[in-house]
Amino acid sequence: MGPPALAMLVAGTVAPLLATRIRSGFVMAGALALSVLGYFMLSQLEHGSDGIALAAASFSLEYLGLGAIAAWAPARVVSAAPAEKAGSASAMSEMVQELGLALGIATMGSLATAIYRTRMVGQAPGTLPQHVQDAVGDSLAGATSVAAALPDGVLEQARAAFMAGLHLVAGSSATAIAVLAVVAAVALPCGT
Repeated sequence: MGPPALAMLVAGTVAPLLATRIRSGFVMAGALALSVLGYFMLSQLEHGSDGIALAAASFSLEYLGLGAIAAWAPARVVSAAPAEKAGSASAMSEMVQELGLALGIATMGSLATAIYRTRMVGQAPGTLPQHVQDAVGDSLAGATSVAAALPDGVLEQARAAFMAGLHLVAGSSATAIAVLAVVAAVALPCGT
């Protein structure tokens, strides 16, 4: 995923520089607004040939916000701590970012999986072997792995169920990050 990584690198370099000239809350809100746009684009993704380009573009925008936060926030935390506590502040900042990322992935991944599994209940005919039914009900990867044994339409239902989960998670993420962008613009004081 070269373009998203490049976007993160650019944001991590440019955001702190912009924050020296523009109120940092506005810089952070702008970066988060680009992430919101990326998540919104991901919520519109459909299965098809143009999906890869749209996914790469949406992840690139999302990573702009992540890169800005990843570069800007630790510096702010460490500079706010007394010199003798800088190491502890840096460790705490890193731990909070890692924990937040892990909890976000776990929560959103669980939500997407729940949507998929709810939509796929009873979609695999009972005449199929149990391991095939289990694979279809578990995940899109499972359904794809037994595609040769599936009747017409079941794999398409699995793809639609996966996309429904992805759309809900992307839309929820866009909403939450939009709220955080407003908070950043309003609550972050000048000069930080």
